[in-house]
Amino acid sequence: SYDNLRFAFRRILTPDDIDEPGTNGAGPEEKEILIVGCGNSTLGCDMYDDGFHNITNIDISEVVINQMTDKYSSKEHMEYTVMDVRNMEYIPEECFDAIIDKALFDALLCGENNLDSVQKMLREVFRCLKPGGHYVMVSHAPSNSRIHYLTSSSLQWDIEVIEVKKP
Repeated sequence: SYDNLRFAFRRILTPDDIDEPGTNGAGPEEKEILIVGCGNSTLGCDMYDDGFHNITNIDISEVVINQMTDKYSSKEHMEYTVMDVRNMEYIPEECFDAIIDKALFDALLCGENNLDSVQKMLREVFRCLKPGGHYVMVSHAPSNSRIHYLTSSSLQWDIEVIEVKKP
């Protein structure tokens, strides 16, 4: 649930000193956030209710995006768009303060051409992050089984692992 993730998201996205280098000097309502592979999760709505208002949710399923757009139409600055995280050609470079992945990485690892899919996703995520931005991967897998995908690429990630206790 979001309650379990809230502390980690707040620690990453809104440190105590919001003018700290790398935070882009923005409070939660000013952060530009992309949630990739949003599915029908309430994560975007929960974050919106927690003060993060500039949220873009993407998913490859048009059916899901239409359902979520209707369900959360009252969230003024939150949008839903059909898009494949492996090819986000309509999103400009260095556009988001944070990109949040709640189990999409895990799902891509279970699919066809999994290594290629994961590398395409990571390149697109890196391209779309602002300097000092954060890629937040939420996974049920142990961190040591995911870190090597980040460190083996040519992309320069600064990695911090925050373990969130299960309820």
